[in-house]
Amino acid sequence: MRYVKEHAPATLTDEQRMLLNNTYDGFLRSGAALDAAGKERYRDISMQLSTLGLQFSQNLLKETNAYVLHITDEAELAGLPDMHRKAAAEEAKERGLGGWVFTLKAPSFGPFMMYAENRKRRRELYMAYHTRATHANDANNFDVVRNIVNLRREKAQLLGFTDYADYALRHRMAADKEHVMQLLDTRIVHYKEPAEREVQEVRERAVAEEGDDFEFMPWDFSFYSQKIKKERYDYDPDMLRPYLELSQVQRGVFGLATRLYGITFKQNKDIPVYHPDVVAYEVFDAEGEGAFAVNVKNLLELLKELADQPVTFTVDDERFEITLDYLNGQSNFIGSDGAQFPQKDEPKGEVTKMQLPVDEVRKGIESTIFAVGTEEIRRIMMGIYWDIKPELITFVASDTHKLVRYRNEKLQPGVEASFILPTKPAALLGNILAKSEGEIVLTIDDKGATFENDKFS
Repeated sequence: MRYVKEHAPATLTDEQRMLLNNTYDGFLRSGAALDAAGKERYRDISMQLSTLGLQFSQNLLKETNAYVLHITDEAELAGLPDMHRKAAAEEAKERGLGGWVFTLKAPSFGPFMMYAENRKRRRELYMAYHTRATHANDANNFDVVRNIVNLRREKAQLLGFTDYADYALRHRMAADKEHVMQLLDTRIVHYKEPAEREVQEVRERAVAEEGDDFEFMPWDFSFYSQKIKKERYDYDPDMLRPYLELSQVQRGVFGLATRLYGITFKQNKDIPVYHPDVVAYEVFDAEGEGAFAVNVKNLLELLKELADQPVTFTVDDERFEITLDYLNGQSNFIGSDGAQFPQKDEPKGEVTKMQLPVDEVRKGIESTIFAVGTEEIRRIMMGIYWDIKPELITFVASDTHKLVRYRNEKLQPGVEASFILPTKPAALLGNILAKSEGEIVLTIDDKGATFENDKFS
């Protein structure tokens, strides 16, 4: 790799030179230039950091899930809206308890800190949240953080950097520590004074209600800040909840994913879940049929990052899944059966005609055109491939990074044929069909394909 970089031809464009430099630097940052002992230590550090990062997250989650604020006296709920009381009662019921239960999860913690009038309970919940993973138990993160910091510094110095900050900032916008500190100093200049004014305003509101001897504390801020918002702007966050109802948000997110990536979602009640609120979905390409090919780009990027690490490939022939095991992790790539991938037919000197429903053809184009290729050097990928069988038509598009295959059994031409509809004609045809109705006549010969009806050809 060093030879390629040092002997790069002078004719490289700026983009090509940048790609070469970034690729070379990626190998260096993965320990490729280290001696045998250095590579072994790099692998050991990487494995430890991976384990420690997971342990940190698991400890935090464990502490979050372990804590409950169990209230049995309804008077202690003063100030909380009914919807949050009901949610707390349901939480208690699920745990086999009476009364109300509040947790450190955002939907429970946030409203309690904002609305609960009981200051003692607010303090209790606040302290529990901000001391997670700091107690004398097996979920304490002090040693985990200390080890992460030390290993990061050792890793950076092993690769020739002064410290981990220099290593991490190498390819980021800030570029170096000086720019980071400059940004932070600038933020302090612009943000500190307004923040101090806001805190003082909330403190004065609290003192006005509680008395001059009231000691304003962090667990008071959300409570009195909300009072100011309500008095001054008649604003309550709960006013937005009807517009963020779960099923509406779910439809919006799923619909956006379908529009952008052509994937669809289908609930599968046979998949076991760990909580009654969890809903399991299967994800399909296009209209829920077909399979994605292995994402070669992501696979190559992963292999580049792994550099000299030993990698074990495991191929599941039944599930078309490739599993990569390496020193500090595992990755999975889902593939598709190559034998089932449509193959382009050789020219036969025949003319084939068929009548097809306009709406179904339009669906095929819309479900695949987002995945067509745009690279001039790969013209055969720059369009939608039509695999026509007597009982269905399969539309296929790929830019070599993603592959979408859409099968439509409502299109039953009764003949066999295949062709590639280039990107621009496909887009034009899709726009025309969006304004058309009825049927369209498709004629295929060795020269190409023609679409026509009584209004266009």
